[in-house]
Amino acid sequence: MKPRSARALALPPDLAIIDPAALIRTVDLGAESAVHSVSYIPHWRSDEYWSWRSVCGEAGVNYSNPRADFEDVVREIRRSEVVLTEAMHGAILADALRVPWVSVSAYKHILEFKWLDWCESLGIEYRPARLMPLYGAEPAAAMLRATARNAKRGVVSRSAMRVAAFGVRHASAPITSLMAARNVRALARLAREAEPQLSSDDAIGSATARLQARLEQLKADHAAGRFVQSVAATS
Repeated sequence: MKPRSARALALPPDLAIIDPAALIRTVDLGAESAVHSVSYIPHWRSDEYWSWRSVCGEAGVNYSNPRADFEDVVREIRRSEVVLTEAMHGAILADALRVPWVSVSAYKHILEFKWLDWCESLGIEYRPARLMPLYGAEPAAAMLRATARNAKRGVVSRSAMRVAAFGVRHASAPITSLMAARNVRALARLAREAEPQLSSDDAIGSATARLQARLEQLKADHAAGRFVQSVAATS
């Protein structure tokens, strides 16, 4: 749990630590050398909307598949000098592994609250670089159909319908080609000029130690049967 989550749930602030993925710091991963100057990790949903692999290829940036096996994602991060990432856990893992990173946002499904929550836990400023959203014809049409169904049920707002319609309008080949070319230039510029971030060694070290302590307490409570007793008491 992280600071904003604790406040949103009206929980004591001392329960907030950091995303548990930081515990990867406690795993012996062996040696790894950087072979990529810059890698880009799109959000997994973004990767379904458009071929970000092709954008990366044209921009001269290494593409890191967000839907690859966990071990492969970690290896790609460790083999990079800098990580540009739309996927929040790309930044979380990069920071834990001490690889400088740059946050990126191209789509509406990137949740600012989650990023702010994690950044606040480490005293980092959230300052995402912006890329243009890209939609292939099939993903755009599917998105519009799904949004229309939800709109009939009253699940989504008119603004969501406008976003979906935007995706369909900009999925035509000439427009999308132009926007993709702009993103190629923007991504290449980010690779050259963006200022990477990294939490302080003290901040990540302290947070990891607190996580380890809570994990050991959890294991002790489980060994003592406290969870079993709680379940029995409420059944």
